[in-house]
Order: sequence, then C-alpha cells, then structure tokens
Amino acid sequence: MKKTSSKEEFISKLEKGDIILSKNLKNPFEAFICKAVKDSRWPHCRLYIGYEKSVESTVGGVKVKEIKEYLDTDEMMIVRPPEYIDKDKLVKDCMMYLGLGYSYLQFIRTGNLFLIKRLIKKDLRKYFRIDLDKNMVCCELIAYGLLKQGYEYEVTPNFCFPDQFEDDSRMKVILKYTPKN
Repeated sequence: MKKTSSKEEFISKLEKGDIILSKNLKNPFEAFICKAVKDSRWPHCRLYIGYEKSVESTVGGVKVKEIKEYLDTDEMMIVRPPEYIDKDKLVKDCMMYLGLGYSYLQFIRTGNLFLIKRLIKKDLRKYFRIDLDKNMVCCELIAYGLLKQGYEYEVTPNFCFPDQFEDDSRMKVILKYTPKN
C-alpha cells in the first residue's frame, strides 16, 4: 500500500466513486467510536463524487461536503470499488439519500453487535436485518449504493462498518494519507 503525507497527492489520486475512509480523533464523535470499538481502524467513510466533493452521512445527516473541510484529519485512505461497479450510478444512487438524517439508533445497534462480537468471537451481524429507515450511518449510505449494482455482502448493509471496505478483497486500496507531525 502506498502512503503519503501530501494533501495534494491524496487529492490527485481520487476518482469519482472512490470510498474515503477517515479517522479524526479531534472530532469528539469519531474519538468516541475509536475508544468504544477498539478494533475499529476507520470510524468514518464518505463517497467521492468528483470536483473535490464527497457525499457522506454524519451527525448532521446526509450531505455533500468539500474535501478541504476534512483534510485536517489524523488519517485517510482511498479505497476503489471494483471495475464492474458503475461509478456514475454509484454516485447518483448515494446522492438520492441527500437530506436524510443520521441514524443514531443504527449506530448504537451496530456498535453493540461489534462489541458482542469481540466478547464471543462470532460475527452476529449477518443474522440481523433491519429495513432501511429514514436515517442512515456513513458506511450504510455507500453499502446501499453498491448493493443496487449487485455487490454482495456477507453482512447486511445495516450492520456494516467502514473497516469492511478496506478488508474486502474486491476493493483496491489506492493510497493512505497520514499528515506530517
């Protein structure tokens, strides 16, 4: 995996439809996730839509943000979906969720199952299914966009976690960004 400390290089490698994983311990919500879920490498993700913008679900709901708004972070990684995924359709499908709220309940459910998994060493998430409600978490937004193109998951998108995008062998890790100290 290639690494960089250059924001410019990171931005230059982005392509429409890329998944951006991030960790920002200065953000209280992300810091909480990292402390609560010790095995979590990436507490947040967003989908790059082009023109130095991304769509994501955060505490404020699903919205479009400029990349420069989150470049002051601890770490980021570009993960590229497989070639057969239509990136324009993926962006369009994810943009359909603009304006939805953030699913705090879904976050709690996923977090609880992730913690239980650590205790009993079995991933229970694949046994649960919750219908898409009016709100969603960050990785769920991207997972549903991929699911619409036949991308199969072992775990239902309702219980995905950003780490799964890096761990999935069908995805290609492009670049990891860590700022200079």
